[in-house]
Amino acid sequence: MVEEFRAAGETHFNNEEGIKDNDFPAYVRWLQNGSQGIGLENGLVPWSAFWLMEPDSRSIIGVSSVRHRLSPFLEQRGGHVGYAIRPSRRRQGYGKLILSLTLKEVKQLGLRHILLICHSNNVGSVRIIEASGGKFQDEIVVEGESPLSRYWIDLP
Repeated sequence: MVEEFRAAGETHFNNEEGIKDNDFPAYVRWLQNGSQGIGLENGLVPWSAFWLMEPDSRSIIGVSSVRHRLSPFLEQRGGHVGYAIRPSRRRQGYGKLILSLTLKEVKQLGLRHILLICHSNNVGSVRIIEASGGKFQDEIVVEGESPLSRYWIDLP
């Protein structure tokens, strides 16, 4: 999956520990530590990571993460929830599925008012977020980046 993102020119996972060195066990340890708030640097907050897997295989379709709280950076660029579907599996309903499953995990963490952010020109993510109950708050421009749209979802 990581190679597929890279081949498409996407930077997902470029800075995640273990991935850049092709050390999968180190990556899993990093995820476990992050969920417990261990060794967080550079403004990171605790997070939980999830994988959407192919049935009966070891192939990852997509990933999502839930940040347990917002930092000033996440209020502008990341939000509570992030997700990515590998390029070859896009436009097949997996984005909506992974967000739906992730929102169930968000509720387990006790979060009820969550922020999602996507690039304003990412029509697929805009549709997925809005179909999942996202209410548009605003669009912001961070210097050197394309505009970002911010949405809030209230969970029952």
